[in-house]
Amino acid sequence: MSLAGAWICAAQAQSDPGILRRAAELRESPAPTAASLVALPAQASVTRLAGRQGAWIQVRTAAGVTGWVHLFDVGSPGSPTTAPAQGGAPSGSNALRGLTSLLTGGGAAAGPLSRPPPSAFAA
Repeated sequence: MSLAGAWICAAQAQSDPGILRRAAELRESPAPTAASLVALPAQASVTRLAGRQGAWIQVRTAAGVTGWVHLFDVGSPGSPTTAPAQGGAPSGSNALRGLTSLLTGGGAAAGPLSRPPPSAFAA
């Protein structure tokens, strides 16, 4: 492959089309507490960029604004998972998003997956 061919492949890998599965906030940095740049509606077109940190991916909107969204909020155009279910979000996306948040330290201190008390293991 020529140098130009490699550059084109790298450029394509850095600009993958995506569709928002549900309404989401475009964040200034990859964190749920980061400042919101703009509210994006479900089914909005975005371009996935090369940036990725944990469960966050960097995207560019059709208006040219670049920021971060949770990776579960972005699907591929034409994918059955990008079609909204009743209530506006594909089934299971909120559960997966919550699980990711819990596992990466962004979840609540106690919840359904919290550790049971030691007395629960007593015979």
